[in-house]
Amino acid sequence: MKKAFLRALCCALMLALLTGAAAPALADNISDAWAGDLFRAAKAVSGQIFIVRGGKPVYAFSCGYRDARKTKPANIDTKYLIASVTKMVSAVGLMRLYDQGWFALDDALGDSLGYPVVNTQYKDQKVTVRQLLSHTTGIKKGNTYKGNWAILSATSSAYYFQPNTPPGTNYEYSNRNGGLIGAMMEAITGLSVNTYMTENLFAPLGIDASYSADLLKDQSNISYQLNMDGTPMASDETLIKRGKNYDDTCDPPNHQGLTIGRLIISAPDLAKIGAMLCQRGEWQGDTILAADTVRLMEQDQREIENSSVKTYSPYGLCLERVQDSAGNTWYGHQGMAYGLTSDVFYLPEEDMTVVVIANGYRAKKQNTLVTVFTDVMEKALATDWDSMPPCAYQWETEAE
Repeated sequence: MKKAFLRALCCALMLALLTGAAAPALADNISDAWAGDLFRAAKAVSGQIFIVRGGKPVYAFSCGYRDARKTKPANIDTKYLIASVTKMVSAVGLMRLYDQGWFALDDALGDSLGYPVVNTQYKDQKVTVRQLLSHTTGIKKGNTYKGNWAILSATSSAYYFQPNTPPGTNYEYSNRNGGLIGAMMEAITGLSVNTYMTENLFAPLGIDASYSADLLKDQSNISYQLNMDGTPMASDETLIKRGKNYDDTCDPPNHQGLTIGRLIISAPDLAKIGAMLCQRGEWQGDTILAADTVRLMEQDQREIENSSVKTYSPYGLCLERVQDSAGNTWYGHQGMAYGLTSDVFYLPEEDMTVVVIANGYRAKKQNTLVTVFTDVMEKALATDWDSMPPCAYQWETEAE
């Protein structure tokens, strides 16, 4: 058998030489052995990889455990608190309202929120929706506002803004920007964040995701929150118990922190959102977002005529632009909190979406992205997908 294999390999190499074609570098393909080594080297308690091409899953991998004691195996459907990727997902929901004409991007935030957002250093300049989604409002880093959002219209609002920085003139990533996405969503729709997102994004995509563990349809496969050393922060039972305190009503002033990083979702479900964006807002024949809206979310906002953003930001509208080693531009978002990292990025030219989640480890970064993701991203590009076996994990379709 060994001789037969060698003869076949020699024939393939000879054919490649005669035809001028390059022999496929199958050793470069992604594999479970390679993926397992990646997460073991990172010392992650658990990990997920999910890759989509042409709107269909082509690779799914999971390893490790969802608890700190390593007694509960994780699998590809394990759900995680995905930290700041919540902002991107929530922005997709908000941009559905944009498609419906509820606001313009250069409107003042107060037009939708129902109260003024004013940098008292620059009272005559609007703080806009476009600035909010590109992290150029001038609002300082931080998570919430003391009490509620009324502080942003008070004379002391300058405390929350960078000094000597007119709106739209400086990029600074701020959780507070992401939190206001949810408040704006509620103010426009009269629905809670979770209800609106379930009805307008999760249900249309066939996703079981929630901003509260207690509202998940399936609560049997939730990962612990873990520290960087793998020790526990919160068990699945604790997350469900905390979720019972989630106020599933419309209360914009007090819900200005929900969309910072509270979404709980699995890698395959997160990949659906990335793949929908990669396919220009289409999902199984339905339009979730207008194609022009997806392109707008990817774009450098300062390049748009009469834009209220006047400075560079790596974000379009809650979609970060990153480059791989070959110079390709990917779009998506990264989340980092405690011992977890989550990444979803897509490359339109390859119609490829890559999701990587790792938990209970100390992340290393390469430029802005964690190395476990950049390694998978590069491996996905190097893989000869035509030589790969079909992915065992497939999504249901409407026809089914």
